[in-house]
Amino acid sequence: MAGTGSWWGAVCGGLALLGGGCGGGGEQELSELAQRGRVTYVSLCIACHNADPNEDGSLGPAIAGASRALLEAKVLRGEYPPGYVPKRDSNAMPPFPHLAGEIDALHAYLAEVERK
Repeated sequence: MAGTGSWWGAVCGGLALLGGGCGGGGEQELSELAQRGRVTYVSLCIACHNADPNEDGSLGPAIAGASRALLEAKVLRGEYPPGYVPKRDSNAMPPFPHLAGEIDALHAYLAEVERK
């Protein structure tokens, strides 16, 4: 079949973004909650943060391992929790209050993918 290689590559790439894969090993098993958080991260966060949360993005810093308090304050209210020192001196990130129901999932994803 002509063109199936590029089609298969697109399918595998899409599955990789959603936490699946097409073999090859090396993929990290994520909990169900973290898989839901990964969908949120891939859908919204990688516009500014790196596709790999352990690496800095074009605008946003690495956020793997971010605390739940930080995610709740920054994502929902656009502020930092008391005593937190930001990684970057920027106020570019707007609040996303509609993600209130996804904070636990996002936190689980960022905790599970953190390289220690």
